[in-house]
Amino acid sequence: MEEGMAAPLEQPTEGVVDDIDIRRSTLKVEQKRIFLNLRENSRGRYLRIAEVTGNNRSTIIIPSSGLIQFRGLLDEYIEYVTTAQMGQQAMMPMGEFGVGAAKKKKRGKKPMGSGEFGVGAAKKKKRGKKPMGS
Repeated sequence: MEEGMAAPLEQPTEGVVDDIDIRRSTLKVEQKRIFLNLRENSRGRYLRIAEVTGNNRSTIIIPSSGLIQFRGLLDEYIEYVTTAQMGQQAMMPMGEFGVGAAKKKKRGKKPMGSGEFGVGAAKKKKRGKKPMGS
């Protein structure tokens, strides 16, 4: 992993949002290159994570206010992967943000457009006869 302190850029001109690199790291995993940049602009600090594979580039931005939550979730996933590699995945607890949290379903009203055939279809759902071919 390569790490370095980035040299601060010149002061931003008025009305323009310039991002300043605070710290940079590069990681190579299999065929991917992953770039982590801690940056700052007039709105605050954030972590920018970019993945480059061939000609494809994907980027996510995490505001500094979410970094502790992100680290907690990442720690849970790392623990899950290492536990699974030891063959003990059934013993892994589910955390607040943990593995399997996305599988929990909320009960209540469905948002508009989420019915079987579009907007409002959930209200008009008929019980009784099944359509032919089912």
